[in-house]
Amino acid sequence: MFLFAKRMGDHFIARHVVATSQTEHITVERVGGVVSETSFKFFIQFVFYTLIFCVFSLIICATFTAEIIQDTGGANVHLAIGIGLSSLFGLFSFGMTISSLQLAMWNLSTIENLNRRSAVWTLAIRVPDRMLARLNPESRWAPTFRTITYPLPPVPLSPEAARDYQPPEKQHVFAILQTLPGENPFDLGSPFKNLQQVLGYSIIDWFLPLRQSPFDRLGDFLGWIKSNPSDYMGSPIRKKKKKKKKKKKKKKKKKKKKKKKKKKKKKKKKKKKKKKKKKKKKKKKKKKKKKKKKKKKKKKKKKKKKKKKKKKKKKKKKKKKKKKKKKKKKKKKKKKKKKKKKKKKKKKKKKKKKKKKKKKKKKKKKKKKKKKKKKKKKKSIL
Repeated sequence: MFLFAKRMGDHFIARHVVATSQTEHITVERVGGVVSETSFKFFIQFVFYTLIFCVFSLIICATFTAEIIQDTGGANVHLAIGIGLSSLFGLFSFGMTISSLQLAMWNLSTIENLNRRSAVWTLAIRVPDRMLARLNPESRWAPTFRTITYPLPPVPLSPEAARDYQPPEKQHVFAILQTLPGENPFDLGSPFKNLQQVLGYSIIDWFLPLRQSPFDRLGDFLGWIKSNPSDYMGSPIRKKKKKKKKKKKKKKKKKKKKKKKKKKKKKKKKKKKKKKKKKKKKKKKKKKKKKKKKKKKKKKKKKKKKKKKKKKKKKKKKKKKKKKKKKKKKKKKKKKKKKKKKKKKKKKKKKKKKKKKKKKKKKKKKKKKKKKKKKKKKKSIL
């Protein structure tokens, strides 16, 4: 199978042509989902680096536990758990790396590997235009395989009408081939080339997850198609391109229509906005006039109120002044009365004092008289 593909084009093309015959070229294990062409390289790198990490942690834990046993005679529980986990995950990642690398060397997936010794692949390979003359059944180069033209006519035609039928697009002839049981159409001839197709063509790509796998990058493939259109075997991809172009044109037309509609809508909106603005301006003017009138009325009312307040204040002031005057007069009168009372009290006090003095003098005189009388009596007795 691989030889047929290689005769009619590069082996890189053969990989892509064969991949179109499958619904999806699934690769390697299932880890919570399918590991596909886009993630196969990164899966291998991930498993490889997890293996290195597990070995590294196992060595460190083992050395530390050996030192602790020599020094103390006991073991650390955490280090023992670390040894167990690192050895478990290390064995798991070691098995995964070996199986994934083996399948990458064969250029197969786990699903394809199940029946790789008995699988038969059916392939449709486009025959170049320069070799179409050899496919004439009357010539000595009559083919030993079935062929099909693509695209097919829309309605089955009679043999005479089919000869004269010319479709709008150019038709292509495809050779329908079958591989032998156990033959791998994805094998490029050597395990190293198969690994290169998965991991990349440089050492950096092998060890660092910077770029995708070469068989997942269609840029080189499409470039080869542009330079060799006669040897191109993937007419469906061409059609996809045309469809994409048509879709792009349709999208552009739709976008233009949408833009026109948007412009119309914008114009309508602008007109509506202008009308609304005019209405708003008119309303604002009316409101301003009303506000001015209200302000004038308010001012007049305020002036009247102020005048009334002033009058009231004046009256209050007058009343207050009168009250103050009255209070002052009353105070003066009270003061005078108090002064008079004080004077009277003083006079009374003076009079009392005089009376007391007089009484005291009288008492003293009486006492003296009594003493004199007593003395006289004593003398007379003697």
